[in-house]
Order: sequence, then structure tokens, then C-alpha cells
Amino acid sequence: MADMKQSENQDSNMVTFLADRIVIENKPRIVLCASVFYFRIPSHEWKDRLEKVKAAGYNCIDIYFPWNYHELEEDDWNFSGEKDVIYFLTLARELELWVIARPGPYICSEWDMGSLPAYLLTKENLILRDYNEIYLSYVRKWYEKIMPIIANYQLGKQGTVIAVQIENELDFYDCKQVEPYIQTLRNYAIELGINVPIVVCAGQCDIKGAGGLVDGVIPTINLYPDMSEISLEDKINHYLETFREMDLPLCITETSTLHFILRRELIAGAKFIAPYNQVSGTDFGFTTSVNNWGSPMTYMTHDYQLNGMINPQGEVSKEYDEAYLFSGLITCFEEEISTSVSQMEQELNISADCKLSSGIHRTLRCNNGGKFAAIANVDEKIGYINFLYNEKNRPVYTSFEVNPLECPIIPFDLPLSNRDNFDLGCKIAYSTAEICYSEFAFDTLNLLLHSNHQAEIALTNQNIVDIMVENMQYETEGTLVILYKENKQQDGNVVVTLNNGKKIHLYITSRANAVQGLKTKVFPWNNQENKVNELSTNMRVNKSESKVIEFHELKLKQHSLPDMGKGLCGNHSNKLNQCKNMEDMGYYRGYGWYEGNVNLYDKERALGYMIYNGMDIIHLYKNNCYLKTIIGDGTHKFIKEPHILNESSLKLGVRCEIWGHSNFSDSRLPAMDIRSKKGIKGLALITNITDLTEYWCYCKDELPSECVTLISEKDKYNSIIKFTAYNNPEQPQKGIYKRKIKLSPNCNAMVLELKGFKSFGKVFVNGNYVQDIQPYNAAVSLDEYCNKREIELAIYLEQKTIQESKDSVVILYEGRQISDINCHGADERAILEYTTLIDDKKYEDLTMLSNVNLEPGEVTIICADFEITKQQEMGLKLLLKGKNVKVLVQLNGKMIGRLWLPSDIRPEFRGGDDSILYLPKSYLKESNELILLIEALEDEPVLDGIQFIGVE
Repeated sequence: MADMKQSENQDSNMVTFLADRIVIENKPRIVLCASVFYFRIPSHEWKDRLEKVKAAGYNCIDIYFPWNYHELEEDDWNFSGEKDVIYFLTLARELELWVIARPGPYICSEWDMGSLPAYLLTKENLILRDYNEIYLSYVRKWYEKIMPIIANYQLGKQGTVIAVQIENELDFYDCKQVEPYIQTLRNYAIELGINVPIVVCAGQCDIKGAGGLVDGVIPTINLYPDMSEISLEDKINHYLETFREMDLPLCITETSTLHFILRRELIAGAKFIAPYNQVSGTDFGFTTSVNNWGSPMTYMTHDYQLNGMINPQGEVSKEYDEAYLFSGLITCFEEEISTSVSQMEQELNISADCKLSSGIHRTLRCNNGGKFAAIANVDEKIGYINFLYNEKNRPVYTSFEVNPLECPIIPFDLPLSNRDNFDLGCKIAYSTAEICYSEFAFDTLNLLLHSNHQAEIALTNQNIVDIMVENMQYETEGTLVILYKENKQQDGNVVVTLNNGKKIHLYITSRANAVQGLKTKVFPWNNQENKVNELSTNMRVNKSESKVIEFHELKLKQHSLPDMGKGLCGNHSNKLNQCKNMEDMGYYRGYGWYEGNVNLYDKERALGYMIYNGMDIIHLYKNNCYLKTIIGDGTHKFIKEPHILNESSLKLGVRCEIWGHSNFSDSRLPAMDIRSKKGIKGLALITNITDLTEYWCYCKDELPSECVTLISEKDKYNSIIKFTAYNNPEQPQKGIYKRKIKLSPNCNAMVLELKGFKSFGKVFVNGNYVQDIQPYNAAVSLDEYCNKREIELAIYLEQKTIQESKDSVVILYEGRQISDINCHGADERAILEYTTLIDDKKYEDLTMLSNVNLEPGEVTIICADFEITKQQEMGLKLLLKGKNVKVLVQLNGKMIGRLWLPSDIRPEFRGGDDSILYLPKSYLKESNELILLIEALEDEPVLDGIQFIGVE
């Protein structure tokens, strides 16, 4: 089975996946991998991030290659400048970092449409992420661009790529033909030169659903446990056994960024561990997405960070220190751990006064007889641990304390050897201090250990002839037991001489001091007090050294755009009979404008407006006056008219903005489907609203076919009741509510909405199926039936309980669609050009932001010019103060991103800090032009502050 899982033309001397190990260049290795995404980091900072990863002890990076970053518009390819992947792969090679290449075609990554180009949505009969000839023909074009680059940078050629992942988390997606789809992607990769292992990752550990059973690919899993999950190790063991049966190692290609979790995964048997996303970044421009991380929909912030050890601005967090300690342990004992087997431990029993993970029942058993155990405290208090090993209580003279959410890794019966594998004739019987660094110099094995409490290190003493101790105590009954108590002023120091002339030097210190030693490579045994590791000189801790930068010569000027910013959406006019989605007009990111006319007949009132399938950000205007802003989730939305109108002719307009295409697929809301298009499908004036909650004919029935029988003679024996009011003692209950409805004249728009609906159902008109309804999407367009004088409406309903949808209200909206429709739009480049080329004469000087008076619906530009001195040369975090405004930020002709200041109507945000944008040092000049495109929303919009925070 193992041979089947390797590409046929793979060089077996480079990378091989076996049942209990990963062999790279003929040596078993533990792969510790950090995600580093070039498309979220300015190219001038790529080397900085890679150096930090290397310094922290990670030996590998994984890289997504987003298709739509290199081909946003069809056949418009770009691999230069900020998109120069060859340069990025070259840097990885120079720093000797292995690479897991992940070219998709779909990558997710909370990136616009998961990196699939939005132009694919316009192709007839194309089915995304499936075995579809049309879709695969476009994927082939992408692979023909990116795969040869990756192939050239494989290990053994020009680079360090050790594996290539095709697709991403396919088990989350409703792919109908998984095997032929993955087979095709695999074949493309091999044909285009890939000869390292080809992998597929299972996002929810459904190996078959991810394509992991296809010959020639290696399955991996993504695992995101809770911090306090007690049974994590048991869960991992299930997958470990599954992979062993396939003669493959356990590879976790995505997991938590917290090293507390990574430690547990290592001792549970994982040979490849890749926390996502250890190196954060920024989604510049319009590359963000919407997804299902909220209740249920959220917008992703431009600041993209998932609690990683390096934030988007390159600052390191406390987790960075944990990386040093974890990777230090792996480096010390990689040979032992890389070939070890995780198993239930019969000789070890552990007791504690706190909650411990299930991992305490397992150890990593090494080929040389040594073992490692992980003591994970999943409690909220300090734990006091005791273990019975080989029928002896340990520790003997001290207490073993473990802080909450810490996981020390403890060795047992571990033989000590030098780099040439010469057995020193001494073992660590056990140690409650953790080893993080080893170095063999001359005849001495130097070991750096750390503990934030008292600790006990026991050595077998039959070969010990001498011992020298500083700041510690020791006992020699049976074994040599060295006792340490943390002392911030003095560290513990022990030199043990063996009868073969070799020495073991144990240096025991606090965790903080150990980290400092690992960073600087300054240890007590080498006396290099002035030596500083070049990679550690720029390690700054997140926020602790941040400082506000005042630009006293900040020059402000303002220009309000006419027609509520209509010009932002381009000047090209498309006269249409109906509204088109933005993608169908050729706009994949940016703004769109829709407008048209509608008249009121005698005695009609404008009750409101219906927006059909609106996505994402929708601003509604009437006769050039702002009405409201809504978050379009793809459902039909009614907006009430706040006034009694005297006009008989109305011009309605909508400005749409694409925040981002969904990076996922979730059926609860149309906007959360990766296949959804942006803009609006229709815009109607509503002149009649009818409450249809009463007077329904109910009949018990199972799920109907596509045709529901019309009301007939037999229905006269059925109940006539309020919608959802049938009291069926059977749970769950299924049935059909029917009624006839007379329609208003002069209407060509009709929407049925079920407010407060919490069940599942299907809507039928005149016996014809129209649409499914569910709690998040219970509004249905019935426009095609407007030419009838009367219709028969039927709603098939499934209720889990009688009370489930008891408060549902059925509303019918009737009105008219706009006519003389004009649709047009503008992409990022057009928006950038529009704002930067405005005649300077149109601006008015400002003395301070507080002088700006914003009206709801107004679109205005504020330019903030500032100079940077030599002392101020650094990257900047931009913060804006105010409320009820959304701001598009541009710097020196580059699109940075968007901030939505506090507002009752703004969406949920996830992913990072929604209050800041990053202005990279490489984007800044001596003289800078910051352009703020401000969209004022309802309820007293205000922008009254700009703040810059320096990033060294």
C-alpha cells in the first residue's frame, strides 16, 4: 500500500512517507511547518518573516498559491513584483526551509472566493470543484502556469519543495465525483513535473470525502481542537491507527497555533505538524471574503491573524517564545522522536489534583528504549502531578507543578549520546525539567533545561565517578537525583563525570532565561557573552513596544463627490431589461451601480422597496437621496419608505460593493455559497403588503413530489387554521398549508416572506415547486406568477416540535420592478484611478477632521498628506476614530483596505483586528498621500481622528 501512495516518478531518496516516519534525503525527520503566505506580506518583508520562522526552529513552511491573485481576469496573468513566487521560493531555499506547496485550485484561506477567479461564475455549465470538463479546462491553464514553477523548486532540483497539496478540504464541499476529480488533478500535477509526494488534506477528517483514498496521493488531516479538550489524544490515536493501516504516518496539515496543542499532537504520534496560521498577514485591496464564522455570516477583516506567533506587521507574540522551547526539544531528540511509536503505556500511572488530558496514558516509545510523556494540564488551576513508573513514585523529593494550559514533555529511561550516536553510558531516568538544547563539545554533552517551578532530574549513576553542583542539591540513593528550585538570581549548574572520561553538563534555568539563551545562542558553557544571533536582533513583542507617531505637519483637504458617489462606479452605461450580477458585467472586485425608473399609479402609495438577492454591501437611493444601507446576504430584503411621497415618478438607485466572495460553501444563506454572484438581481417599488398568516387549509402529508395537488373537493374536510397552528401530537410533524390568493393589478414584482420562521419547507404555486425555505432564507420571489389574477399557494412544512414556528407571520409584498435599467461598475484599478486623478482644485483645505460635516449617504474624499523623517522610518498601523462611516484607504497609489467604524448596521467581523490597517514601510515615502474614501451611513456619521502607531 505504501508504494501505491507515492507518485510513480518520485525520487525515493528525496521524500518518502512510511508507516511510522517521514524520510527526507534518507534521514527520518519531524516536520514542523508554519504557514507563510507571500500574497499577504509585502515582498520587502518576505525575508524578514522567513528568517523569524527559521529562528524559531521551524524547518518548513506551507504556501498557498492563490489562482485569482495571479489571474483575476481571464488570461491576464501576473507573476512579477509582489506576485513573484520564484523569488519567494528562492528565499525559502536560501534559508533551508522545506516547502509544502498548496496551489489549489481552491485554497479557502478566508481569501476572496477561496482563490478561484470570479470570472468562472460566468461560464455556462461550469461546475466548481468537481469532475467537470469545463471547470477542469480552466484548472489546467492555472496548473500549466504554477506547477512548472513548483516543479523546478522541488527538493533535489532548484529548491526545497517536499510535497504538493492538490485541492483543499474537499470533504467540506458537496463534490459529486471526488475520485475522478482528484485523479485528474493528480495526473495534471505529475504531467507537469511534480515528483515529490502529492497530498490531499481532509478538513473535517473525512479522508474519503477529501479524495485521500485515490491511488497516488497521500491523505492528511486538519485538526482544530479546543484548548481544554481532554480526549484529543484519543481522537488522534484513532486517525493514527487508520494511517498505520495505510502504511502512512500521521500528518496534521492544519491545526492550532498554540504550542500547548502542538506538544500534545507530537507525543500522540504526529510526524508532520503545521499550525495555521503562525505567520499572519494583510488582505490588501479587495481580496477579503465573507464566510460562515458568525451567526451565520461574517466579513473577514483585512488584518488576517489567527493568534499566530507573528502578527501581520511582523511583531512576535508570546507564542513565539513557546516555539523556541518546543522546536528546541524536537531538535535535541529528533532522531529518537522521528522514528518513535505512540502507544498506551503500561508501566506509567499518573495522578493529579487537576484535569489532565487523555495523553497521560500514552508515551512515545523510541527505538533506543527511551520514552516521552506529555503532561497536559487542561484545567484552570495549577496541577500537582505524581507518577508511578516501574512501581516507583516520581518525583521523590520535590513536587511537580504544571501551570494551567501547559504541557511539559517528560523523558523516561532516555539514553544520552553525542552527535555521533556514541552511547555515553548514562540515562535520564526521568526529569520534570524539560530539555530544550543540547550541544556536544570536546568530551562534554551540554544540556539546557528549564522549569518555572522546582524540578527533579534523575540520572542512572553506575557509571558516574564525580559530580560538581552549583545552586542545587542532589541525592545518590540508587540513582543520582538532582534537585532544582527556580531562582531568578541564580541558575542551577551540574557537571557529571563518567568513568569513560565523558562529561554531562546540565544547566537548569527558568523558561524565560532558556528562551533568551535559545534566541541569542549564548550559553554558560561557551562564554560568548557578547555573541548575538543576527536573526534575533529584530524580535519585537506584539504591542508592547508600539508607539503613537504624531505627524505635526499632517495636511488635510476634502472633496465631496457628486451624486452620492455614483461616479465611483464608472461611467460606462449598460441599458438592460433586468439587473445583471456584477460578474456578468465583468466586475469581479469593486463597486457596481444600478438605477431605473418606476411610477406610482392613482391612489397607490410607496410603502417601501424590495431588493432581490442583494450581495454584499447595498446602499439604496431614491431621487438622488440616501435611504438606507443594508448587508446583503443574498436573500430578498424589504426596506420601508420612511415618508409619504408626493412624487408619482421615482428614480431608484443602488450602489453595491463587493466585500469579497465567499471562501466557503454554506447553504444557509446564498451569500455564503462560493458559487454566488454579487450585486442585485432586481429592485422593485412595493405598493401593497398583505398579511396572509390566517385562513390556511391544512392536510397532513409526507414530503411532496415536485407537484403539490391543488385545493380540491376533498380538502373541505381539512382544518382551516392559522399558518403553523395545527396541533399535531406526532413529533416531528409534516404537512401542507394551502390557500388561494387574489393578486393586485399593475404588479410585476411579488415576494413572499415568512417572518419568524424556524422550520424547513418548500413553496409551491399552482402545484409547481418554487423554492426551499429555511430559518435563514424564508423569502421567495413569485414574480413569474404576477400575470395571474389569482394563485394557489402551498407551503410544505416540517416542524420538529409544535411550537417551533408558532410565531411565523406570512407576508406578501406586491409592486413593480424598475424599468429603463442602467447598470455599470468599476474594479479596484478604476476606483484607484478615479480617486487619485481628481483635480486638486476641487479640494478644500481642512484645519482638522472635526470640521468635516458628513450627511448620511454622502461620499467624500479626505486627503491626509504627511512627511516622514529619518527617525520615523517604519511601518505604520492606521487607526481611525469615529462612527457610522466606512472608509476605503489608499496610500501612495496603492489600495490598502477598508475599515468600518462602529455602527449598528455593520456586519460581524472575524479574522483579525477590525480597527486597524497596515501601512508597510516599503509603501511609504518621504512625502506621502493618504486618501480616505469615506461613505457616510445613517445616524450621525462622524470621522474625527487619524492615529498612526509605529511598527519597527
